[in-house]
Amino acid sequence: MLKRPDQQQHGCATPLYLVLVAIVPMVARSQSTFTPFQGLTLEGKANLQTIEAVRRLHESGQTIAVETIRKQLERSSCQLSLPSTNSTRLTAQQIRQRAEKAYLRMGWVYQCIKCDQWHVTLAGGYALTTNGAVATCYHVVNPPRDLRTGALIAADRVGKVFPVMEVLAANRYADACIVQVKGDGFTPLPLNTNVTVGDTVYCFDNQGERDAFAQGVVTRFVKLPERRLENVRGAPLFVPLRIQVTATWELGSSGSALLDECGNAIGHASTLTFTNDSARNSHETPPPQSIFHEATSGKDIFSLVQTAK
Repeated sequence: MLKRPDQQQHGCATPLYLVLVAIVPMVARSQSTFTPFQGLTLEGKANLQTIEAVRRLHESGQTIAVETIRKQLERSSCQLSLPSTNSTRLTAQQIRQRAEKAYLRMGWVYQCIKCDQWHVTLAGGYALTTNGAVATCYHVVNPPRDLRTGALIAADRVGKVFPVMEVLAANRYADACIVQVKGDGFTPLPLNTNVTVGDTVYCFDNQGERDAFAQGVVTRFVKLPERRLENVRGAPLFVPLRIQVTATWELGSSGSALLDECGNAIGHASTLTFTNDSARNSHETPPPQSIFHEATSGKDIFSLVQTAK
């Protein structure tokens, strides 16, 4: 869990910030007396299939080296042709369908330094272009600390696995990243940076056996401390912006798009903030823990893009 340095503690309140990547260890076996799918959930079966697909991609040289990804995460911008913002209001069902078509599971399938199991750490992402530029969180793309070997991949809703070919641009302070996925024919979401408090928002994510589609509103904007990208010479100071919403998401939802009423992406799920203000009389019942859902803003995602002419 991560504490954010810009927050003040009031009384005994302790805010905690949790990034949303779920880690699922899986072991793939092939002995003739064992059926790999025997006794597994649908999610477990999907993870085994993903592991086997990643092994094939890795063996055929279609994945990029971990050190290359670490270096490319220093890129601060890329050039893309983005779809125009949609101005037609849609029904909730139409928004869900758009979000579902654009959605990709994103993350790492890897072996760690401590064991021989394969770990599946997939969260969310969404297409920005038809040819595979995909937005997600920086912390989803950043290689796990205990990684020994593995690959950064994307997977669609039917389980097809696509290798990530390149990190196009990233900003760790904004928790924003754009990667190039191998493939074509993706369904992109336009970006909308014109968002105000009270706007209706929707969030779709898919983790294994469940689809989640939540509706809420923008409650406030949270400005983080001023930052400067260390790897960019002469980079100006900027203020990362989070969008706090009442739409909910869970562990493993990082990078899932937040959509407005016209089906545009206004940001993506980034963190859960837990608070429990315990400044009270000792005989009082402790209040329930509050959970705040904060998203990387479309503004910070758009700042990674130099619009192609």
